[in-house]
Amino acid sequence: MVVEVDGSYGEGGGQILRTSAMLATIMGVEMRVSNIRIRRPSPGLKAQHIAAVRALVEITGGSADGLRIGSKDVEFRPGERMKRKVVLDVGTAGSITLILQALIPAVSLRGGESHMEITGGTDTKWSPSTTYLEKVALPAFELAGVKAKMEVIRRGYYPRGGGLVKVDISPAKPVDSYSYGCPERYGPRIVSVYSKLPRHVGERQASSAAMVLERAGLDVVGTEVLEEPSISPGTSVLVYSAGDGPHFVGGDSIGERGVPAEKVGRRAARMFVAEVMRRSCVDVHLSDMLIPLLATQHGRFEFCTSELTSHMETNAYVTRRFIPDAQVKFRRDGEGVWVEIEGTRLIRWGR
Repeated sequence: MVVEVDGSYGEGGGQILRTSAMLATIMGVEMRVSNIRIRRPSPGLKAQHIAAVRALVEITGGSADGLRIGSKDVEFRPGERMKRKVVLDVGTAGSITLILQALIPAVSLRGGESHMEITGGTDTKWSPSTTYLEKVALPAFELAGVKAKMEVIRRGYYPRGGGLVKVDISPAKPVDSYSYGCPERYGPRIVSVYSKLPRHVGERQASSAAMVLERAGLDVVGTEVLEEPSISPGTSVLVYSAGDGPHFVGGDSIGERGVPAEKVGRRAARMFVAEVMRRSCVDVHLSDMLIPLLATQHGRFEFCTSELTSHMETNAYVTRRFIPDAQVKFRRDGEGVWVEIEGTRLIRWGR
């Protein structure tokens, strides 16, 4: 069986390939993705799109065709084994988190166990920070049955990268139907990270984020300003709330040369406030990540988020290609959107 996926569907970005490779690994099937990034100014694969598939080839002992810059078609055949220790280098400041979004569920839901050491970018544009992955995404993944722990050894900022992250992945567990609830109270926390810069930069990020939250009527319940090792200067800030309900909401921002620390902090806080104002129980960026994970489970799941994005629609499309019996529906409710998933347990737990 070969699952065919149209890489031009929806936003037509690299996410389609990563999600397809992840689900192909979980389901143990071959896949072919065509027309990858066909409508982009520079069509076809770039280095960061290749990394996740190449990693899954190594981890599973599988094979792939078409993994080259500019390729518009990729075939991937996951292997049967699961490598227990993996060392990966995604290259300069290539995003570690985008790769881990695929690798962690693929290994865990396949029933594997692995220790990974990955070098590359930890805090980069157009991808979640490792702080977001650790504080928001991984706790939500665990509620969906996926089990992993991570530790950031060294930060890697654009353009030099050089970050180092260690990840321990355990076999997933089956979970039953549930609904994420909209919390009665959000308790925002702030984590401001800085490297090779004066401490006041991290403090200004945190204080400016706190001011935005206070003006929105939200009481900050905790603030961390952390100096962390790196090979080049950089910063990031995360504003998040995760807990009873359950709810998982975060907004993060990456420091840039020439951009004041205050602006970086405000940007993260405003992303968080936008979710809170629409009573999200899962933020819009995490929503698309959860769709394929919950579809592998057996039962009914639902959660509310702030809006329906092309990334969510794209992951729903890819999920249906691999799990035809799974149902993914979107229902507008006031200013927000409810995501409803009827999963089908097609994976063999504890393999």
